Amino acid sequence: MNITQEKIDELNAILKIEVSEEDYQQKVDKELKDHQKKMNLPGFRPGKVPFTVVKKMYGKALMVDEINKVVIDSMY
Repeated sequence: MNITQEKIDELNAILKIEVSEEDYQQKVDKELKDHQKKMNLPGFRPGKVPFTVVKKMYGKALMVDEINKVVIDSMY
């Protein structure tokens, strides 16, 4: 993760945060596995839905949530 701050004037600044895949990927995979254990999808036993199906259904949303959490934590 790379954080830079550019001062525009005394009251304003631009904060740039570069987040790499390594910073959030483990957390996303953990959340997907948690969702996999709780899912009940027709055609599969409860909690036995394949990881690829869970990733296809919830992957983008969980990734965005985790990236937002990482960015907010890094700002503070």
